[in-house]
Amino acid sequence: MKKYFTKILAIAAMLLIGAWHVNGQTTTYSGSYPIILTNPAEIHTNPVSQGWAGTTNAPTTASRSNKCITGSVTEPNFNSGRNITYRIPNCGAITIQANGTAGRGFIITINKVSDNSQISRTVWAIDNATCSNKTITVNVAEAVNIQILSPTAVEDPITGTGSSYISSIEITEYVPASPIIASFTIAGIPATIDQAAGTITAELIYGTNLTNITPNIVLGGNAISYTPTGAQDFSNSSTTPVTYTASDGTNTKNYAVTLTTQATAGKELTELIFSNSFNAFIKGETVAAYYMAGQAKPTIQSYQASAGATVAISADGTKVVVTGADDVDRELALTLEPVTPITGSTSVTFDGTETWIKTGNAFDATKGWVFSKDVEDPDNKRISEGKSRIYFFVGSYSKLTFTSGTVARNIKVFANGTELLSPTSTAPSGETFDIDLSGASNYMIGIYSNKTNGDGGVTAMSSVITSVKQTQELGISFDGKTIRNPNGVALHVFDIAGRLVHASHTDIEMNNNQKGIYIVKSGADAMKICVK
Repeated sequence: MKKYFTKILAIAAMLLIGAWHVNGQTTTYSGSYPIILTNPAEIHTNPVSQGWAGTTNAPTTASRSNKCITGSVTEPNFNSGRNITYRIPNCGAITIQANGTAGRGFIITINKVSDNSQISRTVWAIDNATCSNKTITVNVAEAVNIQILSPTAVEDPITGTGSSYISSIEITEYVPASPIIASFTIAGIPATIDQAAGTITAELIYGTNLTNITPNIVLGGNAISYTPTGAQDFSNSSTTPVTYTASDGTNTKNYAVTLTTQATAGKELTELIFSNSFNAFIKGETVAAYYMAGQAKPTIQSYQASAGATVAISADGTKVVVTGADDVDRELALTLEPVTPITGSTSVTFDGTETWIKTGNAFDATKGWVFSKDVEDPDNKRISEGKSRIYFFVGSYSKLTFTSGTVARNIKVFANGTELLSPTSTAPSGETFDIDLSGASNYMIGIYSNKTNGDGGVTAMSSVITSVKQTQELGISFDGKTIRNPNGVALHVFDIAGRLVHASHTDIEMNNNQKGIYIVKSGADAMKICVK
């Protein structure tokens, strides 16, 4: 009987020790053993608490660091086929931070607990110069064993000898993708989707028939289908939303869909661009746009308005007419005027009286002509009102030099509607920046803000004129490529060294000449041109 009780006590002690080991309280270091994690979404930076023990290569808590271990390493040492196994209910990813002897590393295997089938196997050679990190995506919604093993023999790409050390292990919990509706569009109008609340709302244009709506739906997550399909009646959805359900075949997500229409037909006009590339200034019930004197009056090139609205210029050219979906017009007063460009080579310090400068912003005594940040705010319509851009109407110049009135600001620059590659910013306050041109007869230069904060401004402008003197009586001019001679005047063209390069009674092409300054003489008159 005594032997029997002794045997029972021995078995009980073994069971208690076994349970103690499984819970990671203490165990020997070598060999494979499980550490059961009930909360995978955590980081383990102290393997001591996870069951490391023993006298050889054992860590000491006092010398631990939560960061990469360098110098004297007292972390768990994987140098003789040792390994550690994590068993967790599900796993999204595992991230290991380690260091050690260059070329050494780990073999990481992940198996399902249910049938021991392997999900992945990774051979990882670490770099001991700094802490190495390895993240392995798992995404399995069932219990897995994650084993980290140091091989006993060299295995490609593990080619070094020595030891490798674990600094930290982070295991994230698997979160299955939910079936969702990612996009819900009706006649080109995107609805607002609140995924957390499970609601979908949209306001459609005035007069839309809500009794027969077929939305365009894009699924997301792991959704494979949705209901209902086809046309639905949303006429009562403001009080009784229509329920749509996304499904992945097992899980579902419901959305309450509410569609309404505008109380009145929308007739908003937010952008109006003319055929000369002038982006009009829209302020309340007025529209202002400008074009170069001597050119034909521009027409509408493009616009942005309320859904279903159309935009046109009235027959007498004095109004912009916005026609809503209800066929009712909204009329905005239109100013469409020619601008006489500045010519000559005199430097100009701006004082706000420059009629050849057009902007929706006000002149500032300190900042000069101001452009505001390129964000359209409900209470400060910078873009539609033209506050984000300035237009300079100038003559035949090869370079414009502006003085900045504020800190450097990002900009876009347009010459006659074509965006230039540079400059892309203004200069610091009091300093200058250049805009290089090609010598056309006239320019509409647009400086657009390309900032999301702060204002820019320019206080002065100087110029390099392409032709210092254009003899109006003789009709001689230069457009950057060709010397125009419509009246057959005897012309002589000299380079900067005084050498004769052309003599002609007709137009003279300068494309094949070297870049530089040339003098064009016609009897007693002369003009200087710049070939670029």
